[in-house]
Amino acid sequence: MSIVGEIADTLQLLARVVNDTRTLVKSINDGREYLARKHPDAANDFKELLEQMQITVEGLASVTGVVTGFRFTVGSEYAQERDLARFNEYVIDQGKKIEKLRGEIRTLKGSCDRIRELQKSLNKRDGEGWSWSSMFGLLGVEPGPSREDLADAIGEFYTSDERMIETIEETLRLAELALADVDSKLGPPGEARAFNVPAAAQMLRVYAGAFQKSQQDLRRLVKDLEETEAALAG
Repeated sequence: MSIVGEIADTLQLLARVVNDTRTLVKSINDGREYLARKHPDAANDFKELLEQMQITVEGLASVTGVVTGFRFTVGSEYAQERDLARFNEYVIDQGKKIEKLRGEIRTLKGSCDRIRELQKSLNKRDGEGWSWSSMFGLLGVEPGPSREDLADAIGEFYTSDERMIETIEETLRLAELALADVDSKLGPPGEARAFNVPAAAQMLRVYAGAFQKSQQDLRRLVKDLEETEAALAG
């Protein structure tokens, strides 16, 4: 599979993280008044659940931002020489950022153990009897497929260390491959030529465009999580 195909697959996975998390946020917002009326003592657990999710979403946004931040204009021969230096500096700096992020993977995600604890605690609070999805009864969601879908959305990405770490690692790997691909456009190993800057710039734009929507969606989701946490805190 080409790197473009691999990126597309990973971005589809990130889109699922965004969509599932947004569904969870909406369910909490929609049920906030019911929660305050019927189960006010559970609000702090929901708030902490959102906080742990936010850590993960912010981490993914940081990773997707590796290839989206470079801006320049390709113009005269002089500008190409100048942009060649900037390009080299950018690639080197982003490579260092990737290594730094790779070393911080476990801090880029929320605590899966804590999320499982909160989920278990909230499920036990529901007066209808414990089940995997009964926590959503605290928000006024009736038993049925909707509850199961919400519970699955948490379990799919947020309660498995291995699954989320693999997602972050794969996104970092593809960002690194994209930068290497862009760097190769500048010339053979050990060389970089100013007249290759336009081709390298175009390739970077393609990769940046691919990652940019995911990054924007993740950033908006962070804001939604923050606003919902604040609303729960009253």
